[in-house]
Amino acid sequence: MRSVSSIFSEQFLESFDYFWKVIIYPIITAAHDEIDQEFKNACDLDFAFSDIQKYKEKLMAFYLEKRRWLKKVYLPHKSDPILDIHKLGAILCRSILAHKPIYFDFQEAEQFVIQKFDTDKEDHIEWFVNNIYVNYKIAFYVSCGLVYLGLLYNFSEKGASPNDKAMKFFIRHKGIMYYEKSSSHDSYENSCILALQKNDELKRDFDYLAYAINLFQLEAYNVAMYFKTNPQNEY
Repeated sequence: MRSVSSIFSEQFLESFDYFWKVIIYPIITAAHDEIDQEFKNACDLDFAFSDIQKYKEKLMAFYLEKRRWLKKVYLPHKSDPILDIHKLGAILCRSILAHKPIYFDFQEAEQFVIQKFDTDKEDHIEWFVNNIYVNYKIAFYVSCGLVYLGLLYNFSEKGASPNDKAMKFFIRHKGIMYYEKSSSHDSYENSCILALQKNDELKRDFDYLAYAINLFQLEAYNVAMYFKTNPQNEY
């Protein structure tokens, strides 16, 4: 069996390890902790891996494969193509959909929902997102985590330190700010999570560029919100 170092380059391992440490694994564990304990017990819910390192390696392999493919398909004219953070976020989202980190018995889950809720009369979207759709929730928030890192990196590249207004602004909000919720619609976050679930259920192809554009627009919104409170600054 080949070692991890022989499969992945040192540079790739370093960058993915950083994503794993500050975004992927914390979001997986946080989402797991937020699942209804009654639902966990009813559906034999647990992590989909007994060996966290093996799961990480599977995720890395899929991520690397799709990253190489995206470079080849969309940047064939570049001798040394580099994908932006939005496309990397899309690839990471797709990787988690391919290797879902939370397992549960779906038939048991359906029975649990039927017994617990009258879904025709009430809106239980928050419960669904936190429980049955937890893997899609993880995929979405991990991709947004990359946008957050991108924002901090862009400001630091322009000379900002952790004490500067820009850095404090995003650190204070503890991550990405999402579009304001309309009283007549689901939140932006839940809408994205539901779309990921439905497309996966219907086995539709994942649109990397469309998803990357969505992340780009989310970044632009966050920059606009920063300028709204700090109009004299530059980005």
